[in-house]
Amino acid sequence: MKRLPRSLDEIRGLRVARWIRESTAGQYDRYGPASQREQQDRFIERHGLVDTGLVFQVAQSGTTVWRSPTMNEMLAAAKAGAFDLILAGYSDRWQRNLRRTLELLEDHLHPAGVALVMCDRRILSSDPHDRDELVAESAAAERYTLRLAERVTDGYAAKFDRHGDQAGNPPLGFQRLAEPPYTLEVDPATIDHAIALFERYAVGTISIEQVGRESGLEPDRIRYILRNPLYNGWIRRHRGAGETRRPAAWRSNPPVSDELWARVEDVRRSKTQGGGPRRSGHLDLLGGLLECVCGRRLRSDGTFGDGRHRKLHPGPCDAWGPQARYGDETWEVPVLAQVAGLTLDD
Repeated sequence: MKRLPRSLDEIRGLRVARWIRESTAGQYDRYGPASQREQQDRFIERHGLVDTGLVFQVAQSGTTVWRSPTMNEMLAAAKAGAFDLILAGYSDRWQRNLRRTLELLEDHLHPAGVALVMCDRRILSSDPHDRDELVAESAAAERYTLRLAERVTDGYAAKFDRHGDQAGNPPLGFQRLAEPPYTLEVDPATIDHAIALFERYAVGTISIEQVGRESGLEPDRIRYILRNPLYNGWIRRHRGAGETRRPAAWRSNPPVSDELWARVEDVRRSKTQGGGPRRSGHLDLLGGLLECVCGRRLRSDGTFGDGRHRKLHPGPCDAWGPQARYGDETWEVPVLAQVAGLTLDD
C-alpha cells in the first residue's frame, strides 16, 4: 500500500483529482461549482500539486451522495492508482454524512493510498492531527442537514394547515402564484398536456411506456402524474397510512374529473401484478442485502403474475440493463449453490 502523507508539508508533487458536488443540478450559490474550482485551484498552486484533469462532479444530496454512480467511479479510479489526493473545495461539498465519510476513508480511499483534502479548512484526512477536526466538520455538516430538514418539514406542515397547499415543486399543469403565499394554482398553458396523459392511459390498451414514447416524458414521471390526486382536486400531506387529504381550491371543477380519475385507477389496478397480500410463508433470504454495482439498493417489489417474488432496481442504470425487475431466483439460485458447497470443520 502506498504511504499516505502525514501532513500538508508532505503533499508537494502529488497527483490530485477534483470532487465537485451540488445539491441539485444547476445550483449556483456561493458554494457552487465555480467557487469550488477556485478553492481547488488556489490549493493546487499553493502546495505545488499535479492536476491530473480528473473531475468527479455530481448533483445529489450530501446525505445520499455516497451511493451515487459518481462516487463509485471516483473510488474505482482511486483504487486503480489514478491520483493521490481527492480535493473537495469546501468541507460540506464532500458529503453531509459522518458515518459514510469515515467508511469511505477507512475502507476504500486510505487502503488505496489516497487521502481526502478539504481545501477551505486545510484538512488532510491522513493527518492524525486533523482527525478530530475532520470528524467535527463532517458532524456539523450532517447536523445542519438534519436541522434544515426539520425546518422544511415544519414549513410544509404550516403551509398545508394555513393555506391548503401541499408545498413542493409544482407538477406538470400547475404553477405557483408569483406573490405570497406562493400557493399552487392550475396552469392553463400546460394543464391540457397532463389531462391528455390521463385520457390516453384510460383507454386501457396501452402501457405507460408507450404513453411515454408518445409524449416524450419519462415513464416514472407519468406514473407519478397518474397517481397524484392533485389533478383530481385533492391536496395531500404524507403518503401511506399517515396520509391526510383536503379539497383543493379547484376541487369543485378539477382538471381530471372523478369519472376519468376512476377509469385510470381501474386500468392501473388491472395492470398491477402481484398487488395482493403477501404470502405469509415466503421467506426473503436476501432481503436488504443486495446492491447494484452502481450503489443503489435493490428492494422487494411484489410478485410476477405466476407468483414468483421479484426485486426492483430503482432508477435507470447502464450496468443493470433495461429490465427493472428480476425474480428472486436470479440471486437465490447461485447463492444457495455456494452455500450448499460449504463444509464445516471441527
